[in-house]
Amino acid sequence: MSTWPRPVWVILLGWVINSTGFGMIVPFMSLYFHQVLGIPMKFIGLLFLATAIVRAISGMVSGRLSDRIGRRPLLILAPAGRGITFFVVAFLVHHRAPFFPTAFVIAVTFLMAAAYQPVAQAVVADAVEKNRRLQAYAWTRVAMNLGWALGPAMGGYISQFSYTFLFVIGGILGLGAALLVFMGVPETAPIKTGSFPEKGIEKDMPEEKRETIRPMGNLRPPGDSFLVPLRDKPFVHYAVATLFLYLLMAQLVATLPVYAVEWVQISKVQLGHLFALNGLLVVFLQTSVIRYLKRFSILRVQVFGSLAYALFYFLMAGADAFPALLVLIVGITLAEMSVTPGTVTVVSQMAPAKSMGNYMGVFGLFSSAAWSFGPFIGGLLLDFFPGRPYALWGTVAVLGIIASGFYMKFRSRFGDIWSGS
Repeated sequence: MSTWPRPVWVILLGWVINSTGFGMIVPFMSLYFHQVLGIPMKFIGLLFLATAIVRAISGMVSGRLSDRIGRRPLLILAPAGRGITFFVVAFLVHHRAPFFPTAFVIAVTFLMAAAYQPVAQAVVADAVEKNRRLQAYAWTRVAMNLGWALGPAMGGYISQFSYTFLFVIGGILGLGAALLVFMGVPETAPIKTGSFPEKGIEKDMPEEKRETIRPMGNLRPPGDSFLVPLRDKPFVHYAVATLFLYLLMAQLVATLPVYAVEWVQISKVQLGHLFALNGLLVVFLQTSVIRYLKRFSILRVQVFGSLAYALFYFLMAGADAFPALLVLIVGITLAEMSVTPGTVTVVSQMAPAKSMGNYMGVFGLFSSAAWSFGPFIGGLLLDFFPGRPYALWGTVAVLGIIASGFYMKFRSRFGDIWSGS
């Protein structure tokens, strides 16, 4: 890890800041709309459904655009724009604005978040050799989950007295992340000709990258279109499998908070502790889990990890108190740590170097759709199965079983993928 180039370190710190701001807000957003404004869960689910469209488009466009104009402008614009929109949401929340104007601005913040993710992932792929990417992406998850440990814990206390202040702090953190990238991340987008002229940066890059990097101003757009990844059958098959996995994972941010607070009757502070536990487990155990699992192929881990994910969510139906939720969060987090770093690693190994941003963007289309449709599905299930936890979580668990089946079929058709390949 100590030999990684400087842009990777800055990206990791930026991820901590971004995820702290977002993690402080997202788990409590549903509670604000449902408990303070009295909005039915089906309308809150529609908000997440609407964000599916804007996030999918945003991630795909930003990934492709980063291959054309470079990574750096988008890495600055996305968190800065999100910070500004959080300030607007704070104003609307302070004045108890109606649901739809507030929801519209929140959708814009999700758009900005989706624009950042594939570009940051592409920077890691630009700067790190293939056989080290699984470990690198594991560390990006450590960074994100450190933020998810800090954010919800802070949000649980702050939301007790002010939802407005939640969004103000989120805005400050967004602008801080943009400033960090502005100061610390040079252009890393790879092009087949030329070399990186900034010797201070070049010496930090792996040998295989030094002759494939050009600075901003000399970038030449690759010839492929947005649709090229969608014509890559193995990639599409893998992305569909991961869509179902992420639909399951998305239940953590919308369905679980409402279930835990309103059905199990825990406090919002305890809810913050659940998310803090999830984040801290990833921070302290993610790299150890990946080191242990490197002896297995990535796809084998994803087949069994998806089934474990489904099992722990199904067991959520039997949770009747805070300690039971704590135990199940540990199980869910272990499954999460097993399967998630491998998803981006596989995409980075499938993608041609000149189209890394494009592939990450299209993969972001699938993952963003899942993270947005997932809460919509969860909201519908909460309304459709009132007081029936086994029906609720049994239906949710089916998503993990489907994902496991797709990964198994991918493995049989296209072969295994190893972290060192």
